[in-house]
Amino acid sequence: MKRILITGAGGFIGNHLFNFLKKEKNIELFGTINKSKNKNKELKKNLIKNKFTTKNIFKCDLSNSKEVKKIIYKTRPNIIYHFAALADHNYSEKNRDFCKKNNSTITKNIIKYVNKNCKLIFLSSDKVYSENPKISPEHTNLKPKGYLAKEKIKCEKMITKKLHKHFILRLPIVHKKGEYNKFSTIDNFLYLLKKNKKVTVFNNVKRSFLKIDEFIKFLKVLIDNKKYGIYNTGSKLFFYNQRIRNLCKIYKVNFKKNITEIPGNISPLIQNFNTKSLNKKLKFYFS
Repeated sequence: MKRILITGAGGFIGNHLFNFLKKEKNIELFGTINKSKNKNKELKKNLIKNKFTTKNIFKCDLSNSKEVKKIIYKTRPNIIYHFAALADHNYSEKNRDFCKKNNSTITKNIIKYVNKNCKLIFLSSDKVYSENPKISPEHTNLKPKGYLAKEKIKCEKMITKKLHKHFILRLPIVHKKGEYNKFSTIDNFLYLLKKNKKVTVFNNVKRSFLKIDEFIKFLKVLIDNKKYGIYNTGSKLFFYNQRIRNLCKIYKVNFKKNITEIPGNISPLIQNFNTKSLNKKLKFYFS
């Protein structure tokens, strides 16, 4: 029986993973959710459907070392999906102390009390790379853009120093199928197009992406995988307009009259994201 703890089980990715894994018979599953109440009722309704009345969910403040100690000792996990974090780059830039408290401070607390043989899966960001590298394998071009990206690098270093059994996943944009417009830019576009509304999409900005349903299946694979390390985790590069058009065709969304394509003026226009290591070692490909 594997004992798995998901920090940030009330968040976007954590919630999906918790609901996915709770069906497994050979897993004793635990999760943490933030003490602060989510005031966005629409977001809460769409995120959750989670029945967080279970005794295995802990409402806590992970920046409090004593609370972390209590949870780790009570759950005794042999696998931790460490997803609790402040993930908004713009907000983090303006609220650096809050960003630090909800990233490196939390990670430091978890590592302090976790068993050294515990496997830890951590979510980092593609923004740890320089703005426009020609290539971006995992150990080159590490010039984090913004305060949150610097915090992610700090967390990565803590984890690699203390724990051998780790998967550090550097992620691009993660999206759903447009059920709700606040998860990502991609979700916002799909949500509006489903309502037959017009959207304006960049045709010269190229990024890697992750579908949440594919990513959750990949996270489950890591339970038994031992090819530890740091991995760029995402699809091949798509232009934004290309990604939206492809998804609309897959989900049968009428889009042809409602998409206006324009060049964007953001940096970098193309964020290269080298996923060869993940494809080769973990044999996983994202669409």
